[in-house]
Amino acid sequence: MVESTASDRNKLHELGYKIFLDRYAQKDMTRETLAVGDTVIVVVDSATGQREIGTVTALDLPTVTVELLDGEVVTRDVEHVDKPLETEPEQLMERVARGVAQAEATDELRELWAERFRWLLDGWKFVPGGRILAGAGTDQELTYYNCMPPEQEILTIDGYKPIAEVKVGDLVVTHRNRLRPVLHKFERETEEPLYIIKPKKVAFDELRVTGDHKVLIIRSEWVNAKHKSRDGLRLKEEPQWIPAKDLKPGDYVALVYQVDETRKIEPFLMGAMIPNPVHDTMPITTIAPDFVSWPQFIADEIIELAADFEYDNLKWVRIDEIRTENYTGAVLDIEVEEDHSLVSAGVVISNCYVIPSPHDSREGIMRTLGQMTEIMSRG
Repeated sequence: MVESTASDRNKLHELGYKIFLDRYAQKDMTRETLAVGDTVIVVVDSATGQREIGTVTALDLPTVTVELLDGEVVTRDVEHVDKPLETEPEQLMERVARGVAQAEATDELRELWAERFRWLLDGWKFVPGGRILAGAGTDQELTYYNCMPPEQEILTIDGYKPIAEVKVGDLVVTHRNRLRPVLHKFERETEEPLYIIKPKKVAFDELRVTGDHKVLIIRSEWVNAKHKSRDGLRLKEEPQWIPAKDLKPGDYVALVYQVDETRKIEPFLMGAMIPNPVHDTMPITTIAPDFVSWPQFIADEIIELAADFEYDNLKWVRIDEIRTENYTGAVLDIEVEEDHSLVSAGVVISNCYVIPSPHDSREGIMRTLGQMTEIMSRG
C-alpha cells in the first residue's frame, strides 16, 4: 500500500498527494522502468478521466495490475498508467530550488540560492505556481509565468484597455461571463517568441502572448467524434487549457457571449454579475448602462457555419492563423480572483497564479488544496 515517507512538515492530505503525483511530479514517460511495487497514477474511469494512486502488483505487458489506496484492484493498459519519478514532496522541492537557481551566474551563487530557495519551499512556507512546480529543474523550455506585451488589451468593466494600464482591484471579464477583481500584477523582461493567434473573421486585434500562456481550446479533432457530450454537441474530449505554442490552425478558441431567443449574438457583458455580495443579483447593465449600447462584437452573418459553434455558454470560433514574432522587452500578466481567466482580443485565456502558504488550520490547508486543484487544470 502506498504511504508517503515525507517529513511531517511536508506531508500532504490524500487529495494534495494525488495532485502532487499526477500533476507536478516528474514521470517516466517511456515507462521503461515500470516494475512491480512502483507507486503509480492510474486511470480508473476512461469516460471521466478519473485517476487514482496505486501500487503495481503485476506486469503482463501491455497490461498492468494496480492495487488502489482503497484496496480495489484494477487492470489497465500500460498507456493509462503513469510512474512518477518523484514520490515525495522533498524531491520536487530539491529539483525546483536547483532549477530556479540556475539563473545565477556562478556555481557558488547557484549553490547559495538553491539552498535559500530550498529553505523557502520546505514546510510549504512558499508554494510557487504550477508551471514552476512542474517545469523548474527539467529540460523543458519554459518561462515561469504566462505573459503578454504591455500594449495587449484585456476586457475590463471600462472596456478594453492595455494590460499595462490595468491595476490591482480593477474588474475584468472572465470566461464565466462575469466581472472579477485583479489580485496581483506581474512584469518581467524577456527575449522570446510571441505567438500571434487570429480566430476566423473576428473583428478584433490579434491575440499576442508568450508560448506558455494557456488558452481555452477545443481541438478540431475532438469535434464530431463518436462521444456524445453536453449541449447536443459531439466531443471526444472536454475543452482544455492549452499553451499557445501547442495550438494549431483549425483548433477552436472560446469567446464569451450571450444569446437571446432568436440566437442573435448580443453584447456579451449583458446580464453578467459583479463580484459584490450586495449586488449578487444585479446585472452589469444596472451598474454600467453604457454596455447596452456596445455594438455586437461578432455577428452571425460574418462567420461560416463550419467555422463556429456554441458549447457550454461560450462561442467557439476556429483559429484561422498562428504565427510567431521575435520579441524583446517587458511582458505582463495578472491574477484574477476566483475564475483565474480573462479575455483578450475577444479570446478566453488563463491568468497567472499566486498561492499563499497554508495557514496552520484545517480551513487554511483545504483552501490551499482547493487552489492547487484549480491550478491542476491549468498548469
